[in-house]
Amino acid sequence: MSEVSRRVPLDALKAQANPLSARLHRYLIEAASQPHEWGVSDCCTFAADWVVECGYPDPMARWRGKYDTQEGAMSLICDAGGLAMLWTLGMLDVSLPEPDAPRIGDVGVVEAMTVEGPQQVGAIFGGKRWAMLSPNGIFCASVPAVMIWRV
Repeated sequence: MSEVSRRVPLDALKAQANPLSARLHRYLIEAASQPHEWGVSDCCTFAADWVVECGYPDPMARWRGKYDTQEGAMSLICDAGGLAMLWTLGMLDVSLPEPDAPRIGDVGVVEAMTVEGPQQVGAIFGGKRWAMLSPNGIFCASVPAVMIWRV
């Protein structure tokens, strides 16, 4: 796989003067330095690793090591009934509340436009926009949330 330039749009992540914001900023910088790899560094592991970074159990524990391709990921997502359902199942082990609106550091499943068309994607709320990891790097966008969990 060729190396792809990864950028974190800092304007989308302007760190407010609070420890969670600074921690999230550092997490996103580190995540942006990692190459995309299905099952290791993809949209779901990106958001799940943030949950773990914040001291909670791994919402992806049931699926880690079970896929290493896009096709494998899609098979697990389809078997679960969609990405929102897969995350709902994973979050049963984490027991985080489901707020109506996100705040900085929350994770969720969002509806984003991808090269394949609109898809549900695991994401982290950066305060104004959702941060998502794609094969081309991290990007931030104002997109609708399907599910949100308070971290």
